Amino acid sequence: AGAVLPAVDNLERALQVESEDTVTQQIKTGVEMTLGTLVQALRDNGISATGEVGETFDPTKHQAIQSVASDDVA
Repeated sequence: AGAVLPAVDNLERALQVESEDTVTQQIKTGVEMTLGTLVQALRDNGISATGEVGETFDPTKHQAIQSVASDDVA
């Protein structure tokens, strides 16, 4: 399932395109349908998004993918 997550990210990015062109809107509708089907298939297999942007890192439920040096104290 992890191999599918980049496709979800790319579909979500595709929906960020701003256009009032009719053809582009039709394509976006298809992308929305595809993304919805894919997300539902992931949910059906026990995989779902958790957390919110800006949520405090919790090492008991999150996996760090990068660390950044900072003088700020958390």
